[in-house]
Amino acid sequence: MTLSKKEDDVLKLIITDSFSKDRSYYNYFFNKNNHIKWFYPLLENNVFDPESISFDYINMDGNKKIKRSQFWVVLLYLEKISMKNDDRAIFINIKC
Repeated sequence: MTLSKKEDDVLKLIITDSFSKDRSYYNYFFNKNNHIKWFYPLLENNVFDPESISFDYINMDGNKKIKRSQFWVVLLYLEKISMKNDDRAIFINIKC
């Protein structure tokens, strides 16, 4: 399935926003989207790479910072498409 020009522009926005601080478009997209046609374009652009998970650094005692991961909103999308497409198996090789 190929993305239209408008959809391709949305994909570029999502990828760009994934590097922003608030990730508002990125979060909205993955919270609302449940269409399988986005899967392969997202996969090809490394959106499912766990290295893309953002982290907060919190101060514990004024000088020690602890890395804390945020919820990875991409999982919402993956869960939705897996429920809609249970008849087709899709495997992603995720490096841990």
